[in-house]
Amino acid sequence: MNKSSKVPKYVVYRDEAYPTSWIEFGNPKKISYYLTNNNREKQFVELNATQLEDWIEQLVKNKDASNRVVVFSQDVIPITVYHDKSDNLLREYLFYGGRIVWIGDIPFFSLGSDTTKIKVEVDGKPVIKEIKQPFKLGIRPNDVYAIFGGSPSFAFSDLKVKITESGEKHKIRHRWYSMRPMCPKFILPFWHPFKRRRQILAKSVLSHPLREEEVNPQKYRGEGSDSFSTIKGATDFLGNFINLAIALFALSAVTGSIAWSLNILSLSQIITIGFPVSLFILIIYTILKKYRRKRYASAWKKIFENNGEFIRIWDYRPKEIPEEVIDDLYQVSIKDID
Repeated sequence: MNKSSKVPKYVVYRDEAYPTSWIEFGNPKKISYYLTNNNREKQFVELNATQLEDWIEQLVKNKDASNRVVVFSQDVIPITVYHDKSDNLLREYLFYGGRIVWIGDIPFFSLGSDTTKIKVEVDGKPVIKEIKQPFKLGIRPNDVYAIFGGSPSFAFSDLKVKITESGEKHKIRHRWYSMRPMCPKFILPFWHPFKRRRQILAKSVLSHPLREEEVNPQKYRGEGSDSFSTIKGATDFLGNFINLAIALFALSAVTGSIAWSLNILSLSQIITIGFPVSLFILIIYTILKKYRRKRYASAWKKIFENNGEFIRIWDYRPKEIPEEVIDDLYQVSIKDID
């Protein structure tokens, strides 16, 4: 008999003693209520941070987390299950075939501590006081890259995400405006040997070019980071435009000089043909650069050893989540679980 058979298959993490980022506490409660509802075909069990640690430890001890899924209704990782990228329970859970479904802010980017209780004196009497511990950027961006093989972006999309064929198979039906997608390099070409292990469920086109380097928490603080990205992206784009213009006109000058020295073209022909052609190429490039922006991964799935899966959807800041949208999360979570 499989020792993991007695461990719940479907769990949802929610703990009011731990912080959350974009997913405000009203939404985790709503998500958890929907998933644990008795009327669901697959009924989930709600676990707090300590219970989640015990649940994962049991599966790791049994060396079998297959057909198990945990949905994080809060988007800050509790310190009980994560220490660093090489030593954490979640990584072992994925290694033994478990599934994680993540929503909201960048996966594993913020590390949360629980509420701290201290004893103080009020009017000479001892009183227990609770101090809420804010989440912190306890996990470096390098850790995100090391675990998932891609760098996140801080961005806004001017169009709703496009759900891919793979996303439709996962029964994602409702679209959203992307805010924390993975950079284009995360989307592998069809011939790449790891293509099967990295599936894109939804893509987005950003409203402005962005840098593709790893996110630097020292430069990105709060929502003001998006304006920083906009300015930097616009500066990079202008610089690329000027560099291309210089390169094209320099090439025209060199080839024109050679053609003139070999008596292939006259000086007037070089001026009337060569430079206008270069200008035309520059204009076409600018148009293509503007309207053929790169695709970013807004929802995706990475498959680990032993078919462990990390699924990331809803890379935005939801205020109110209707039940029909939560059902997308439910369908993604239970897909192919025996």
